[in-house]
Amino acid sequence: MTAILGEDYNYLGSAGELYVGDGMWHPDGIYQELPFAKLGMYLDPLTPATGSLRVVPGSHLQGWEGNLDTRALWGIAEDEVPCASFDNRPGDVTIFNLNTLHNSLKGGYRRRVIFMGFAAHARTPAQVDFLKARLPEKMYSELFLANASPGLMTHLRQPLELRGQMPAN
Repeated sequence: MTAILGEDYNYLGSAGELYVGDGMWHPDGIYQELPFAKLGMYLDPLTPATGSLRVVPGSHLQGWEGNLDTRALWGIAEDEVPCASFDNRPGDVTIFNLNTLHNSLKGGYRRRVIFMGFAAHARTPAQVDFLKARLPEKMYSELFLANASPGLMTHLRQPLELRGQMPAN
């Protein structure tokens, strides 16, 4: 993640998800002030025919919002949108900018994935305000913090400080 977001990137949390069916083309947010990234580790084999991730290259620069009706916007069906798609084997990892338009078509009923969220370190007052407005009230569990190595704490420090939750040494 360092190569993408810098040495002092912020770790924002993780989640396990089970997806079923199709989704609409969408970004996960509009993060113009600060780069955000999502890492996904897939637990099931997926192909474009069974619901693997599809992305629209370059779309992270366009400022799209919400779920997109491709028929109304461009006059084409969701499966006609020019995109890149990938075969995923269990354990494969994808990383993408949260502004990227993405989708999963022909998803079936078993698409398990573990997600991790990251953001670049906020450096300007505007970036700090932007990041703080998007952080949950409680960042990490006490158990997680008690077991965090000094290296991991580098990536937890800014979110904890912004929430006033930095543990005492």
